[in-house]
Amino acid sequence: MIYNKIAELTKEHILTLRGIDVVSPTGTAIQNARTGGIGSLTRDGYHLSLGAGRYIAGMTFLKALTGADTSNIHWPDNENDDVKKVAIEAVNNAIAEPFRISDPQI
Repeated sequence: MIYNKIAELTKEHILTLRGIDVVSPTGTAIQNARTGGIGSLTRDGYHLSLGAGRYIAGMTFLKALTGADTSNIHWPDNENDDVKKVAIEAVNNAIAEPFRISDPQI
C-alpha cells in the first residue's frame, strides 16, 4: 500500500530533518475516513474528491498547524451529517496518532 511507504519515508527522512516542526497527517486522515466507510475519497483514483476528500485534507492541515477545533467548520451542502461525523473523527484520530490508521468508533 502506497500509504505505508509514504508514512515510512516521512518518519525516516522528513521528520529527521532539522527545522521540520510540523507534518500534517493528511494521508492518515484520509485512510481513517476510508475505514470509517466514507469510500475512496478520490475523483479518479489518485486526486482527492472535490467535496469530502479535500475537506478532510484541509481540516487535517488546519488542525496540525493551529490545533483548531474542526468540528464546527462549515461542511459542503452536498455531504450528509454521517460523512461529516466520520471525517471529524478521522482528522482527530490522525492528529492524535499520525502514523496509525484508526478503527472508526462512529
